[in-house]
Amino acid sequence: MGDIIYHYGEERFGVNTRRSEIAKPAPIKSRRQQEIERLVRERRQLRKQWKKASEAEREGLMLSRGHQVSVGNLKKSRELAETSQKEGTHESTVL
Repeated sequence: MGDIIYHYGEERFGVNTRRSEIAKPAPIKSRRQQEIERLVRERRQLRKQWKKASEAEREGLMLSRGHQVSVGNLKKSRELAETSQKEGTHESTVL
């Protein structure tokens, strides 16, 4: 009996898809996140080059590893921005 009612309603009104089945657009990444991803990709490429390189080439590749610090700095600055944003909203509610 329930199947008959369901099929009648399905034919007459259609079936709604669940919200989880609908594809959501990817969130837009911030400038910092894009920069971090770019630096991480470069670091991976350098690591692969370093593994394949000879001893003489490895010395030159070691010089280009200086941007590893910049990845850490970008991640720290993102964390600080997030915490300060949270604290800022928290302070406004207290006042």
